[in-house]
Amino acid sequence: MNSRLLTRFKFAAAALLAVTLFLPQYTCARLRGPDGFVTDSIPAGADSSAYHVYNQPHYALENFGPTRIETWITVTAFSWPLLFLAIGYRRRLPRTSRVLWWLEPLLICVSGYLIILFSEVGDRAYGAYAALVALLALLGTWGFEVWVWIRKRRAPPAPVAP
Repeated sequence: MNSRLLTRFKFAAAALLAVTLFLPQYTCARLRGPDGFVTDSIPAGADSSAYHVYNQPHYALENFGPTRIETWITVTAFSWPLLFLAIGYRRRLPRTSRVLWWLEPLLICVSGYLIILFSEVGDRAYGAYAALVALLALLGTWGFEVWVWIRKRRAPPAPVAP
């Protein structure tokens, strides 16, 4: 398979992962009252039929703060593949590329764990599922690259013409 095609596939998966940062990660069931306010429980003495279930979406960057470490961990968990692709595109250093390539599966697992952790607070939403699909696509692409690399190393040497 063409390496350009693999790079494009990786870029698409990395872009999907970055976009999911702005999608709902989980939802919480809350109650919307007749006055429009959202609450966790029906107040004492209130008519329970007037309150309706409302699924409130929650996002990964809900508590954004430039000085908060959690913000930067979250941003890194969703955007590191784009950074790796940019470094690989700009720098043609084989050693750097190889180190980053071997770090990919570790970072994919860490990002997946963090996304599952983020979305476990409530009912997992479509943003978390899309992020996990993007990470699986990145892991699958990395696995295919390993397979191609092993196959090239096992290939018999080309015959030498006399």
